[in-house]
Amino acid sequence: MYFYLATIVIGVVVAYLIILKKSPKPPRIKLGPRPAKYAKQSREVGTEKKPGEGLPRRGSGVPDGELVSSLRGGKITTLYEAFQFARNNFGNYPCLGTRAVDAGGSRGHYRWKTYMEVANKRTHLGSGLTRLGLKPHDTVGIYSKNREGIY
Repeated sequence: MYFYLATIVIGVVVAYLIILKKSPKPPRIKLGPRPAKYAKQSREVGTEKKPGEGLPRRGSGVPDGELVSSLRGGKITTLYEAFQFARNNFGNYPCLGTRAVDAGGSRGHYRWKTYMEVANKRTHLGSGLTRLGLKPHDTVGIYSKNREGIY
């Protein structure tokens, strides 16, 4: 009898621990107007505005004419390191957005991929190139429109 009771108690404890370990995926962020605290994170630069587009933007903390060579006090010095940092800290947040344009030229709503989804696509692309025989530090050129379908 004690064996059955012990088995039930252990089963309940294991089920409880499994339930605790599963954390729900955070909801997708609906991007709308930015709150005031984000409004000054970047500023418009340049003067030539194309129809239907805004001006290029530059981070508020970067003086005009200077290039950014590192982030986070020199800990991030490459684009790879910057993306890894974002993936590790903001994996389920929006990273790349695409939107369809209908036959009349109207743009639809953005569909977002998270940092984690983009990281997985990047890994698949790299695995494919490796399978084709490319080695680290080989040069690859991609000629494409700026769009999601390049991978």
